[in-house]
Amino acid sequence: MKQKIIHQIFLKLTDKDMSDYGYDKNSKIWREWCKKNGFRYMLHNEASINKIMTSKDRQMRNRVIRDGRHNFINLDWGKYLVLNYYGGAYIDLDVLPKPNSLSYLQRPPPILSSWSGSRGTWCNSQVIVFDKGTTRELLDYGYKEYDKKSKIASYKDRPVRFYFQVAGPKMICRWARENGINY
Repeated sequence: MKQKIIHQIFLKLTDKDMSDYGYDKNSKIWREWCKKNGFRYMLHNEASINKIMTSKDRQMRNRVIRDGRHNFINLDWGKYLVLNYYGGAYIDLDVLPKPNSLSYLQRPPPILSSWSGSRGTWCNSQVIVFDKGTTRELLDYGYKEYDKKSKIASYKDRPVRFYFQVAGPKMICRWARENGINY
């Protein structure tokens, strides 16, 4: 990984909100891990993400809000924005370092974490690593999926499924397969 940065996001960043979810402790653990391993740590919120958005990004964020869609869409799109702008690794706040985290993060990007189940192996976006300037295509793909899936009636009453398809695991898996990226 060229940029040795660990990114995490909590959109409504207040100390109380962070502690209500236990994320303050997890953030502190990652800060200490970064210091020990020579990484920079960045915790992003809505304001810091807004600063790096293009007008198209703002338009899509506002559309998600106006459409009453799940805010996880904006959270995941925020991950891709942050990685495009800074590069490095995005790690969900509910993920803690493991003994092999350093060697895992030192693999060449892109890195997409995955999980396996009875229906096969799927990538997810809990831990993703990209070089700076390489996720714009992924973000634009998500925007196109949002446009396409918004027209399908069955998604109106299925907000989580819609999220999975336009920003979450299903979308990133599809994009990775189409671009020959293994997970």
